[in-house]
Amino acid sequence: MDSHPTMGRRLSLRARPYRLLWSIPWILLNGALSGLLGGMLLWGPLNASLTATLVAGSVVTVGATALWVLQERAVWRGEIAHARCMRRWLLGVPLSIVALSMLVALVQLYTMGSLMPRGGDRVAEFERLWRALDRHYVYFDYKGVDWDAVYARYHPQVVAAEDDTAYFSAIYDMLAELQDGHTALQTPNVAFEGIHIFGFTGEMAGQAVVLRAGELAQAAGLEEGAVLLEVDGEPVEAVLDRWLAYIPQGSSPWHHRRRAYLHLLATFEDSLSVTFEDPNGEVRSAVLRWDPEVGMAGLGSEQTPPITFQRLPSGVGVIRITDFNMGRGWGLVQEFDAALDTMLDAPGIIIDVRGHNGGFSVLGDMMAGRLFEEGFEYARTHFRTRLPQHAWRRWMAFRVIPRGVTYTGPVVLLINHSTYSSGEAFAVALADSGRAYVIGRRTAGATGNPVPFLLQGGRARYSTGDFRRNDGSHLEGVGVAPDLTVEWTVTAFRAGIDPDIEAAEAYLRPAAPWHVPPWHVPLSQQSDRD
Repeated sequence: MDSHPTMGRRLSLRARPYRLLWSIPWILLNGALSGLLGGMLLWGPLNASLTATLVAGSVVTVGATALWVLQERAVWRGEIAHARCMRRWLLGVPLSIVALSMLVALVQLYTMGSLMPRGGDRVAEFERLWRALDRHYVYFDYKGVDWDAVYARYHPQVVAAEDDTAYFSAIYDMLAELQDGHTALQTPNVAFEGIHIFGFTGEMAGQAVVLRAGELAQAAGLEEGAVLLEVDGEPVEAVLDRWLAYIPQGSSPWHHRRRAYLHLLATFEDSLSVTFEDPNGEVRSAVLRWDPEVGMAGLGSEQTPPITFQRLPSGVGVIRITDFNMGRGWGLVQEFDAALDTMLDAPGIIIDVRGHNGGFSVLGDMMAGRLFEEGFEYARTHFRTRLPQHAWRRWMAFRVIPRGVTYTGPVVLLINHSTYSSGEAFAVALADSGRAYVIGRRTAGATGNPVPFLLQGGRARYSTGDFRRNDGSHLEGVGVAPDLTVEWTVTAFRAGIDPDIEAAEAYLRPAAPWHVPPWHVPLSQQSDRD
């Protein structure tokens, strides 16, 4: 049934004024819609310039409007068959533009690797991956990478690969050359297949301190707070250098070093001998033996809440955020709101994003909205090409918009080398606006709006967005520097003291009996490694 109100007959003189009131907005709406869709096709899927998009959109708008006028004229004159034919064509053109846009978007998604892995031919798949990065990856110039030279190095390895392990190892090594935490082979995990992890270590004042010991390590007498002296008979620094070479990915030197430190108690063998100083100061040796029945039990693989909060005895509130998991969505924001609502009367709030592993930055912007009375833009991400995943934009703004009841008291933000990706964007919002005093260690410096690349039997990803702060500076490879750097000590860690929390509390409560602890490093003395 045709929806046209008077399509079936010539309009009477009495009906014409009412028909005119209906026709004018209908014509204008359809003309504008056609122009908009035509412009979107050029701007988005076809990646035309802004000038070309505006000119073409205007031409399509004028042309479509003129054709709709002719269609209405045919109705007025009673040329029903002709009017109906024109109407079908005029409605079909916008639908065709939408269908064409979707088709071009699917082609884009395929060429960039986000759809349908190309199976069978490893060399063709390698070249498709190389071309996708060549067109869309954003940091070649910034990182000084000669991508053509990279191709020349790894193409022969792919051609010579006799099995999937050799092929994926070449892919892993090629992507690792970019030194980008968001660009890597994700599966299969060829670099770490068969690895045995007995615990995790971190660097404190140049020493390798056991941060977490698994059940197998604990059974051998290795405790949290122990300081590693030797691993398999070699000094810790020698072992660390090998892991630095083996784990090439890292958006910054400190991010890279932190990842290597985490693996000092890892091995591909069935045992690992260690010499260490235990928390009592006694030097001991132990052999850690792998037991597949126990595996990595005790290393914290269980799920932990992404948001926790507490009140310190001083009344200062602490909210810890570990990620902006998109799967939790609005529920995660509600958890933050619930935590903040219990602390609106606090003399100060510490927001702890140490170890934040990233996620959906919009959630962080929404959380930050509870801390500001006025909205602002704090950064932009720039893209080399307009991609469907980013709604074909060349840049994307990061904004904080106030919402709910604003907490107006002082805020301290805790960061460290493990604060990563969207956790760093959150830190930029609070630090660059001056809303929070920042304490800890420089963030990882890893950002990139990565997109997936599907491989036959695997998956990779690569960065497509260059995050820039309002002053134009990069976040990638730089990170966010604290206002006050706090150096952790083995003594404090063994005593269960959190120096970052103590420094934050001292800053928020200067009149209280706390004082700025002796392990802080003034901003003027901070090095790039921090």
